[in-house]
Formats: sequence, C-alpha cells, structure tokens
Amino acid sequence: MEERAFAIFEKLPTSTHEILKCTLEKYDSDSHTSRLFSTEIEQLRDVPITANQLTSFVAKELIQRASIYYFDDPDCFDSERPGLFRQRPDNNDDDVGTPLIINISAVNGLRTNLYSPPLSLGEYREDEIQEVCTPEIQGEKVVLNCAQQTANCPGNSVNGVCLRVPEIQLGEAVYFKASIISV
Repeated sequence: MEERAFAIFEKLPTSTHEILKCTLEKYDSDSHTSRLFSTEIEQLRDVPITANQLTSFVAKELIQRASIYYFDDPDCFDSERPGLFRQRPDNNDDDVGTPLIINISAVNGLRTNLYSPPLSLGEYREDEIQEVCTPEIQGEKVVLNCAQQTANCPGNSVNGVCLRVPEIQLGEAVYFKASIISV
C-alpha cells in the first residue's frame, strides 16, 4: 500500500511536495496528534500499515467517537454495562439523594403490567398476550392451534395470563416508555 502511495507522490509537482512536507512537519510537531488517531496507530508509526490494519483502526476510531458523542464514554458501544443508580438530588449538601424508581410501562410498543393507568386483561391488545401454539393436522394441511399462555410465563402476567415478551435480535434497538415514580 505504501509503495503505491509513494509512486503517486513521486508524480506530484514540486510545489505539492513542499505543501505535503510542511503539513507532515506540522503534524509531527503537534502534541495533540494523539487525539486524532488511536494510540495503536502511534505505536506503528515506523512500520508499514496494511490496508486491513488501517481499515480496522479507522472503524475502531469511528465507533469510539460515536460512543463518546452519544454516551460520553469511548468504550460504551463495545462493552456491556449496567445502568447507573439514579438519584434525585435533595436540597441538603450531602451527595445522597432520594432513589428514583423507573416504571417501564411499554417495551417496543407492548404495554407491561405496570402500564398507567392500570389495564384489565380485556384492555390488552391481542399482540400483547403471550401465546402457545401447537401444530395440528387437519386433512392435508397443518394448522397452528394457538391459546393464551397461562403457565410458566416468560415475563409478567395479568390475572393469570402471560403478557408477551418481545423478541429482540442482537444489535436491535429496544424502545421503552417509562415514567419516574416519586418515593
């Protein structure tokens, strides 16, 4: 990769060489260059970098920058972390506040048993109820026979009927509807 780059550099006019030389000198003299690229690239400063290495470094850098932008943490996208314990500040000088209780009332549009105002079983939509389906042969066709699940609920239940737990694929976003409950 470097050989191809230098072959291109050799064909450039002398004025462009001077501009590139000045730019490189400025870059090398700047103490802030470590902010531009991963420290892994700095460690390979005098070693030729392959296209695959460069691609990997740039991808990692983009992921870290996005993670900093959204979460103020360069490693947030790459590592799972529990949520922080949220506290409401009190009017006193100590750092301890009243804990916040978060009520999750819907997940990806499916209302939970904590939905407010509370719902009776009949107020839940059909797609919010967990079903158990078994295949049955009817003539020459296989038909699914589905019924509301009432035992071994994968999540919460209302009046003995299981509420549906959404299936989430790795990498998909999960949308919560939540409210804060005063303690």
